[in-house]
Amino acid sequence: EKFQNKRAEMWWLLAKWMETASIPPLPELHSELTAIQYTYANAQGRLQLESKEDLKKRGLPSPDLADALALTFAEPVAHPGLRAMRRFTVHRALGA
Repeated sequence: EKFQNKRAEMWWLLAKWMETASIPPLPELHSELTAIQYTYANAQGRLQLESKEDLKKRGLPSPDLADALALTFAEPVAHPGLRAMRRFTVHRALGA
């Protein structure tokens, strides 16, 4: 386990995606994406994001837009064409 919780995992996946992605030029989203700090300074040495309470203490707003974007990485989703191909392959293998 590399992550302290699901939130840290989603944000890490988002960060990896951002290496090759393009997002709209929304200053608020950019600000939120770059405001969150992280650490590995916990007992398990897992990636942990700064809490929203700590963001508030630093005078920063809740990262609502960035969290919404990060939530899209909660579970992997296959392209519809890949799902159809997988069904075809399974049916073909079963002789259906």
